[in-house]
Amino acid sequence: MKLSLQTVALSVFAISLLASIGTASPIQAHFRIVDSVNDCEIRYEDKTQYDAARSPCESKWEALKGSDNCVNLAPDTSDTSTDLVFKDVNKPGASWVGLYTWWPVAKDTIKFNEHWMNQYTSSCRKAFVGIHESGHAQRLAHSYSPNIIEDTVQTRCSLGDHDKADYREKWGN
Repeated sequence: MKLSLQTVALSVFAISLLASIGTASPIQAHFRIVDSVNDCEIRYEDKTQYDAARSPCESKWEALKGSDNCVNLAPDTSDTSTDLVFKDVNKPGASWVGLYTWWPVAKDTIKFNEHWMNQYTSSCRKAFVGIHESGHAQRLAHSYSPNIIEDTVQTRCSLGDHDKADYREKWGN
């Protein structure tokens, strides 16, 4: 049986593709398509009662900023425009604790679900939610444990190595 050159080429491509998938490093960048960053900063409006969730966002991510000072996460002032709003909602039927939403025209939001947040006694667990969602606002997508941007809520307050690597790959160091 003779195989055409096209069939052989396609077979070699398929085998190399499968091989690369099987050997792909688990430490690859995880990015979203959108973010709330505007000129290397995110100016936010604070409409949340969960300071234990919102306030660590600045210190944890900003500790990674490079010499270009990107990304500055700071409260909105009268001289700046709001990029992101931290706010509370009560959604007992929702499975999410925190939710980042990008809006093409309106202000982006990070919502804290009061139904779940009020059940957390640990300020670290609340901080995890805020740091996680503000990571999404900086274009970071879900990764894996033990990182803040993994897709389940944990009692972890510090960024993981992969969180740091993704941030630095996207925003420099």
